[in-house]
Amino acid sequence: MQQMNHGMSPQMVSLYGEESAASVYQRLEEIDPVLNDMVQRIAYDYFWALPGLSVSEKSFVTIVSLLATEKSEQIQIHLQGFLNTGGAVLTLGHILKILSEKDSSLKDSVHELFDKGRKLVLDTAAPCPEDLAIEVAILSHSARGELHLLEAEIRTYLIRGYDPERLRCFFRHQIAYCGFPTGMNALAVLGSSIQAPLLDSM
Repeated sequence: MQQMNHGMSPQMVSLYGEESAASVYQRLEEIDPVLNDMVQRIAYDYFWALPGLSVSEKSFVTIVSLLATEKSEQIQIHLQGFLNTGGAVLTLGHILKILSEKDSSLKDSVHELFDKGRKLVLDTAAPCPEDLAIEVAILSHSARGELHLLEAEIRTYLIRGYDPERLRCFFRHQIAYCGFPTGMNALAVLGSSIQAPLLDSM
């Protein structure tokens, strides 16, 4: 069998810092070395390096996707990455509010998030920007495979004049945390939604 010795991805260090990245690397290595190699080469060196989104935007996609699917262990380290790359605590409050309105069971899991051992105080009362609200809803529906709801939110996004290429980049990055079928389905819905106004006018 081929020896796996790729080593830690620089993307991990830039996201979490050396100490936390080393901890994640060791955790993955203990679970399964082949899994760790795939995570380093595919998740970090490939998906996190794709053009189209900043590291902070990719971290946003990751956080929403993990929260929507309640991946509690992974949320912890990616919350740290989100804040390290410039993500705002206020944005987390917006994400909490939007996801809680869609599924009240998610509220408690978000409130349990910590950054370096300190409880985060999330403001859910502040007005949420329209584009952020729609993007959180889109990522949540995509991650959970709610395709009819996803289509409706994408249509709203397009009608409001937002960039469909941004969603395409979102769904590509989401593959790293939700799987290829999720990405394929979401990209297919996006493609049909882009074409639908043209077809309807014919």
